[in-house]
Amino acid sequence: MYCQKCGQYNADNAIYCSNDGELLLHKSDKVFMSKQEVFYCKHCGERVESYFLYCTNCGQSQFKTDIGKKTIKSPKTETKLKQDKGFKTIDFITPLKFAGVAVLLLLIVSLIASTSINKNLNEEINDYLLVTGIDPHMDIKFLDTIDLTLLSHLSELAIEFDSIDYGYGTATFRSDISLFLLAPLVIFVILGILKGRKDLKTEKHFRLIDHVLVALYYALGLLIISRFSVKETYIPIPFDDDYMIISKYYRPFIVFFNSFITTLVFFLLGYGIYIFIKKESERLYRYRYIFNGIFSITFGYFISLIVYMIAFRENISGILIDLEYVHIEELFTEPSFIWNIINFNTIFYSEFGNVHSLSLFKNTSLLKDSLDNLTIVVLYILTLVPFILFFFQGRREKKAGDGNLYLKLAYNSISYSILISLFNSIAKVKFELFGSMIDQPISLSIGFKPSITFFTCFIFSYLASLAGAFLANSEYKKVGYVYEK
Repeated sequence: MYCQKCGQYNADNAIYCSNDGELLLHKSDKVFMSKQEVFYCKHCGERVESYFLYCTNCGQSQFKTDIGKKTIKSPKTETKLKQDKGFKTIDFITPLKFAGVAVLLLLIVSLIASTSINKNLNEEINDYLLVTGIDPHMDIKFLDTIDLTLLSHLSELAIEFDSIDYGYGTATFRSDISLFLLAPLVIFVILGILKGRKDLKTEKHFRLIDHVLVALYYALGLLIISRFSVKETYIPIPFDDDYMIISKYYRPFIVFFNSFITTLVFFLLGYGIYIFIKKESERLYRYRYIFNGIFSITFGYFISLIVYMIAFRENISGILIDLEYVHIEELFTEPSFIWNIINFNTIFYSEFGNVHSLSLFKNTSLLKDSLDNLTIVVLYILTLVPFILFFFQGRREKKAGDGNLYLKLAYNSISYSILISLFNSIAKVKFELFGSMIDQPISLSIGFKPSITFFTCFIFSYLASLAGAFLANSEYKKVGYVYEK
C-alpha cells in the first residue's frame, strides 16, 4: 500500500504512513504521483531544484496526486504501484552484477592470502632443510587462489598422492574454520548494506528473489571456477631423487551448496542490518521470520565467540576422550560448536567408524571427566542466552496481536531451525587418509546431524518463545507499528 499523500510504500496492514504519519485510506483506487515541472514552490514561491521532493523553505511537497493511475513517477525512478509479480518483472541483470563483484573481490582477497600462506610455508620448510644440512630450494605452491576461494566456503577437498618409492594415497579434507568464512562474510554483508541503501533511495520494496538470484549466480560462478583448479602439483622430495604428484579435486555439489547457503544468509544479514539501523523494519514485515532466524544465529555465534575467547581458552582441559586423535577441547574451539551445544544439540564424532556422541543431556559423565568444573558451569549457564533470545521473540509476537499466535511462533522456530540445520550440514570437520604410503588408515569426523539439529532447535526455540508469549503483557494494543497501553 502506498500513502495517498506522499507515496511512501507501507505494509498492507499498516494504519499510518511510516514517512509522514498520514492516515492510510484503504481504497481500491490507485494513486498516481508525478513530479511537478516547476522551479518555484507553489505554496511560498521559494526557488526549488528539479530533484527536490519537498520545499526547503516551507516543507510543501513538490508532488501532485491524482486518482485512477497505476504508476508512481519520481525525479529519479519509476516503479509500479502494484507489487511486482510474475516471471517477466524479475530483474536478472542487477543480481548478476552483485555476484560478479563479489566473486572478483573474493578472488583478489584469496590471491593476497594464498601468496602469503605459500611464502610462509616455503620459508618454514627451507629453514628446516637448512638445519638438516640440505640446500633449501623449495618453492611449492601449496594453495593457489582458487583453492583459498573455495575453501573459504568450507568446500570439501579430495587429494590424491602418488610417488614411485612412497606409494599411493588419498585424503579428504573438510574443516569448520570460522576464519575461512570471514572473507565472504565481510564481502556480502557490505553488498547487502549497499543493496538496502539502494532500495531505500529508490523506494523499492524488498524482494527475496533478488537476493536468491545473487546467491545463485555467485554459487554457479564458484562452481565454474572449481573446474579450473590446478589438477596436478609436482612436489620434490628433498631426501630422495623422487617426487610426489598431488592431484586435487573439489566436489561440485558441495561447492555449489555451501557457497549458495552461506552467501544468501550473509547477503540478507547485511540487508537486514541496514534496514534495521534506518528504522525501516516495516519493509521486512512479511519476511520477518527469515530475518529473525538469521539475526538469532548471528547473535548466537557472536556471543559464543566472545565466551570462548574469555572463558574457554583458559578453562578447557587437555584430557583425551579415550580416542587416539580427538581431544575434548577440539569440540569447543568453534563458536558454531559452542552455540549448538548450548542449544542442547548432540555433537557426533567418529574415529575409524566408531561413532561417539556428547551433549548436555547425553554422556554427561564423559563431560565431567574431561572438563573442569568451571567450564561445565559456564556451559549450563550459557543455555540461558538462547532461551532469553527466543523468550523475547515470543513476547514481540504476542504484543503484535495479529494472526494466529501459535502459528507465528512456529514460523519463527521453523525458520531458525532450518537455517542452523543448513549451517550444520556445512560446518563439519572431516579428515580421511588412505593408501599404501601410510601404515594405518585415518578416518575422523566431527559435527552435528542436520535432522537431529532441526528437531532439537525447533522444540527448544518454540517452547522458549511460547513461554515469552504467555508471560507478555496482554494490555498492549497495536497502533500501526507502535505498541501503546
